[in-house]
Amino acid sequence: MSAQFTALSAPGPLRSTTWTWPSLARYWHAISMQSYLAAQYWLENVGAGRAKSISPTVSFNLDRDFSGQGFRNAMLNSNHSQSDYAIVLNMPLQHTVTSPGLQLSKGGRQTVLRTYLNHLVSEIRLLGSLISKNRHLSRLYWPADMTRLLEPAEMTEILYYLNRNFSVRRDQSTRFVFELPDLPEDDSVIALARGLGFTDIFMRDFTGLTQYAQKDLKSFALMLRHYGFSTISTCLDYRNLEKRNEVEKVARRAADLKLNAICLNPHPAYAATTPASTPNTKQLDLPTALERLEPVLLKRGYERCGNVFINHTSTHPPLLNHVFGIGLGAISIIDNMFGVNVDQLDQYYSLIDRQQLAFGSGGYIQPAKN
Repeated sequence: MSAQFTALSAPGPLRSTTWTWPSLARYWHAISMQSYLAAQYWLENVGAGRAKSISPTVSFNLDRDFSGQGFRNAMLNSNHSQSDYAIVLNMPLQHTVTSPGLQLSKGGRQTVLRTYLNHLVSEIRLLGSLISKNRHLSRLYWPADMTRLLEPAEMTEILYYLNRNFSVRRDQSTRFVFELPDLPEDDSVIALARGLGFTDIFMRDFTGLTQYAQKDLKSFALMLRHYGFSTISTCLDYRNLEKRNEVEKVARRAADLKLNAICLNPHPAYAATTPASTPNTKQLDLPTALERLEPVLLKRGYERCGNVFINHTSTHPPLLNHVFGIGLGAISIIDNMFGVNVDQLDQYYSLIDRQQLAFGSGGYIQPAKN
């Protein structure tokens, strides 16, 4: 477990750590066992009525007395607002089912995935029983690990249960985000995602996609638009782009695709804690990356919003104050409260089998005192 989680778990009834608002990403990263990057960018301004244009300093207070029953009550009380909400799925099993050391057979791999999916569906049902049917699900985030690990029938199964247990908003304000881990070999997964109701595409790592010819990337982006996806965004890993011309070249290639948003990877909140892909390699820091990226992207019609560059033609739906995480280590935010699912599989399975929320810890989000 990372140092951040150890610090947050120190004894005492209330532990306060002061970060800027986007730094919630560091907390998520420390506990959820996976990058969760795109969801962080997508939701980093959610909660406590914070405006998109500012990043105030806030204090995340981990309350060791905050119980699963307390968070369940908070979910039920949130129904009084009758407001829309978001769901973020989590499936951090990539290393479990692909690790060479485990040497899982195909059958063993499927058993691991099937067991997890059964519990994910049970959690969907449990959460659906707590959320008022008068409220609407208008945001969904589907992570790259689920895209990579699941078969079409399994993806369809998850969407079936989401639609069955939640009232999905059916208008143009609805955003279902489908994260791609890499460039697919054909359009089958794209057609499947669109058929399942996904509206947006997020490409996890554009820097890794630069191995492909630019004409192939442009054809891929054009295909996504032909399928009717309203927003196409990506992350740009700036760390190993040491030379100025490398940074500018990657920025130009991304902008040439007319993507709706270009995010920095890793998220600035935990960039310093993320290990280098090549040990002992000097990495580009965030201020230098921004200095090199900003002129190139501004010239091509992007505006900078914090550490995300957004195409000036893009429109974005209103932010939501209620986010419900489903899965191992998932994060939920209800106004000024946050809850974190347990991050051990045996604990997760045991709680779900007992028809209990998979709550592990939680606390409160408050403005920090200057």
